[in-house]
Amino acid sequence: MSIRENRNWLVILFFLGSIFLILYTINVFGNLGLIFWEIAFILIIPCLIGIIWSIRRIIGVKKERIQKYRHPLVVFTLIISFFFSIFAIIPFLCVNPLGNQFETIFKDKLGDDYWEKIPEEYRERLKAPGNYFDRIDLGFFLNRKLSIDSDISYGSEEYQKFDMYDNPNIKKDEKPAVIVIHGGGSTTFASKESINYVWACKYFASLGFVAFCVEYTPAPIEPFPKGVADVMKAIVYIKNHADDYNIDNNSIVLFGSSRGGHLVTQVAYTGVNNDNWWREHGGNYTTAELEVACVVDLYGAVDQFYAFEHNGFLASRNKIIFDGTPEEKEELYEHHTVKNYVSKNCPPTLIIHGSIDKMVQVGESLGLVEELEGSDAFYIYLEVPFGQHGFEAVPGTAGNLLVYYFIPRFVLFILYG
Repeated sequence: MSIRENRNWLVILFFLGSIFLILYTINVFGNLGLIFWEIAFILIIPCLIGIIWSIRRIIGVKKERIQKYRHPLVVFTLIISFFFSIFAIIPFLCVNPLGNQFETIFKDKLGDDYWEKIPEEYRERLKAPGNYFDRIDLGFFLNRKLSIDSDISYGSEEYQKFDMYDNPNIKKDEKPAVIVIHGGGSTTFASKESINYVWACKYFASLGFVAFCVEYTPAPIEPFPKGVADVMKAIVYIKNHADDYNIDNNSIVLFGSSRGGHLVTQVAYTGVNNDNWWREHGGNYTTAELEVACVVDLYGAVDQFYAFEHNGFLASRNKIIFDGTPEEKEELYEHHTVKNYVSKNCPPTLIIHGSIDKMVQVGESLGLVEELEGSDAFYIYLEVPFGQHGFEAVPGTAGNLLVYYFIPRFVLFILYG
């Protein structure tokens, strides 16, 4: 029985799909691996279609008689689809045990009763304790009833703008605020409109925060410290207009991932230490002007020397960000390595990193954690096994369920606990 007699285009289509799954799996654990925790589960649907189709071709039923059809491409499709389905569901099988492990860390750091110390008005909008699979988050991410003001200028330059998200249905004087800083500082592709940062802002606005998604000058336009200086300026601007935005300046949270994780920790830590170099190059701001309540850093690119020595991809990005190598721009690299500014005065920090992140290796966060531990600064560090860069990016997926269980708990406890 030839391939052509059995719809060869379907055979070839599913065979090519199987090849894609193999390449995808290799990529996950490869040099620039991505999207295991994020979207692997989504691919289960075509996998199941492939399994059902393959089985029907192998044990085809036609006119009430069984036809045996075992073309190698069909068998190959069946095997690959089956094993990838198992591979793709692994993150969801990890959610409960990993969540319980993280919950133990939270209780050790915040106290066994930390949940009860979060105000009731917020607790009712969060997932119940231990219910990591609660889908309440999806409603937050997809909330269309928010008030969104776009392209508010915090300076006179092209990139000095932010978007503001608020929930008009939640009435409260002086709401807490979250300032979200996007990643991708070495390109002009990532921006405040990038979907994962829009989702984060919608989440916090739905929870009862006022969320600000800040744009900054990307390094190809002007290298750092310009990007850091922009973020500092945005924070000061937002705090100076607290009455206009109905926010509490004592309840401001910085949130960033990847290069955004670098920026939020950089600004928060140098701000409290009132560093002279940054006063000159970032803006002559006081400690009070840059002070924030806490920081959330997701897989931040916080150690520029480590990145250059251990990560070829990020080394090439850092050449753009700092307009040179560590040998050529040693002072810039030193001042942009966050652990150099760690002290006991640093605001409480939540750091989350994936263990096999190839874009920003976990060693960068571990070095920062080591300094925080030695300084008696308050922090919580969570490491996601097999987590790649951006493992939390897609709402409803395993990494996202975990991250948005613990981030609001940390933030609200720090603000109100």
